[in-house]
Amino acid sequence: MAKTKSINIDWRDFGHFLKGTNTRAITKKQYIYQFKKFNYDAFNYSNLISFLEKNNNEVARAMLTKLKEYILTNYKKLGLNRDQKNNISEVKIPYLNKKISRLPKSISHKKVMRGLEFINTKKERLMYLISYYGSLRVGELMKLRVRSINLDEFNEEKILNNRLIQGEMKTLGKSDREGISIIPPYLMNELVEYINYKKLNYDDFLFREISLKYGSNIKRWERTLEKVGIDSGISVLNEKGKPTKETKLTPHVLRHSFALHLLLDEKKDIRIIQEALRHKSITSTEIYTRFDKSELKKELIGVS
Repeated sequence: MAKTKSINIDWRDFGHFLKGTNTRAITKKQYIYQFKKFNYDAFNYSNLISFLEKNNNEVARAMLTKLKEYILTNYKKLGLNRDQKNNISEVKIPYLNKKISRLPKSISHKKVMRGLEFINTKKERLMYLISYYGSLRVGELMKLRVRSINLDEFNEEKILNNRLIQGEMKTLGKSDREGISIIPPYLMNELVEYINYKKLNYDDFLFREISLKYGSNIKRWERTLEKVGIDSGISVLNEKGKPTKETKLTPHVLRHSFALHLLLDEKKDIRIIQEALRHKSITSTEIYTRFDKSELKKELIGVS
């Protein structure tokens, strides 16, 4: 039997399904063989990767495609509800000829704060912290305008009730897909002070320099972060004095570092992380639940 989504699937039932799909006898036999090795708690992207790492062949991948089809066809019989069915329908079967997704590069919360000490200007400090706490893609950061910020609610609470509340920002992600990003109260207060100090208007960009092209703004920010990584010791340098690819500080690293901070340090649910990252599908977020073996060994030192 194989497990998926807290249910048991008998190999004979799966075999009967395969027969109904006109699968050749020899192929059916191969699929059943692979199916019996698929013994995971859930049919999700993380488990599919783990399975294919151990069974790196086209038959195993084809079996997963058929297994997904079987589950979606028989979800009611298997005791799944519609939400569970929809989650499984969003799971993509990894390709063998592509590099299997690994845990995104990230640094610890402590290192993020260390990098902050090497930021030179108020503007760069805000860009750095908002990128981190807001889990922003670099494009989302550059598209932020004054009108993106929910100033009315924040100012009302500050003036009338003398208290700071979390900041709410409307982001424009991939293909200008709208999302909401939340930042801490103290950071929102600093942002409001920055807007007032700069005398920015409603339609003005918060951080993007109008005199520069969009791409040039991004490259300038990437160079700034690269220097912060070097100066703070976050990055390891190669023989040419450049940060190694694995340790280079980038906007992407800040975004994913906060996701792992939520998961590992704050013990937040994966659905919360999905919302924080504004992932359309939970499948994209599930990669954060995977650990490298060396990391697991490190975490278990002293545990008895």
